[in-house]
Amino acid sequence: MITAISLLSVFACVALAVRLLAFHRLIAGLTIVGSWQWAILAIPALIGSCLVCIPQLTIGDGWRSATQYLAAVMLLAPPVCTLGARKPGIGAWHWFVVTPMLIVLMWPAVSQVISSRGVERVELGSPALIGIGLVMVMSLGTGLGSLLMLPALIYGAGIASCLGPATGWQGIPQSLPLAAPWLLLLSGQLATSELTLLKNKRASSATVTEAVDAAWTFFQCCYGLPWTKRFLDRVNQFAPREQWAVRLTLDGFRRPDHSMADDTSLTQPLEAFCWVMQRFASDEWIEREFGQFRPHVQSHIPNESPDSAD
Repeated sequence: MITAISLLSVFACVALAVRLLAFHRLIAGLTIVGSWQWAILAIPALIGSCLVCIPQLTIGDGWRSATQYLAAVMLLAPPVCTLGARKPGIGAWHWFVVTPMLIVLMWPAVSQVISSRGVERVELGSPALIGIGLVMVMSLGTGLGSLLMLPALIYGAGIASCLGPATGWQGIPQSLPLAAPWLLLLSGQLATSELTLLKNKRASSATVTEAVDAAWTFFQCCYGLPWTKRFLDRVNQFAPREQWAVRLTLDGFRRPDHSMADDTSLTQPLEAFCWVMQRFASDEWIEREFGQFRPHVQSHIPNESPDSAD
């Protein structure tokens, strides 16, 4: 029975990989592609966590639990990568934050496997579990309050199922990680559906206000609360100097009475919006999304990349 479930979970891993390939089309041109790359790298570890559950494979408990723990750690990399998904520092973030994090989190399991030669089951101590918990809260917690809150919670449940056997808690079966691929597949399906709706809404927008609102909601879903707050502050810093009639809010550009802005009032705010977006998207992405709405305007918004202004 466990063998059949293990093979079905491997199939779910393959389906998840296919879903990730479709998801790539939604985020192409955005800096969170780096998070997508880490998600792809996590797939082999996830497959391994399912295969080691097959009873016919004579694998020591240490190697089995370490493989499952590796899948949990690798699944943390995509959301952590998103925390640094801003140009020009995203490249350094991979090497100086995400990679060292993976090494530090894996070290307790590696040391236990080496000392027991793979015989004894990996059991993480309280410091290691607290560290993983903090990483999960800081990375996945950024999605709370957005349209992707439910997918983020389900993703966290997938990580927890891989982590379970290494906690040392009594009563947790070694086969618990078999649930992870299905949870992650559900999370990916929900996220893809939500972002596709926003993408279609943006493509069918008839006005500048509708287009910017849809793109802004898309950004919030992809990047989470910290980058949303930072983006919002950077755009609104131009409002007093440029004497805008609107401000950027969580709902989009709105007037002081919270009513929707008209297109004529978004000429200069849109330039500021696109200027800040350069930190998170390629010029081709910005032109594709907003080129038709961006007439040449006279403003004091810098022409250079915002990289030098932050």
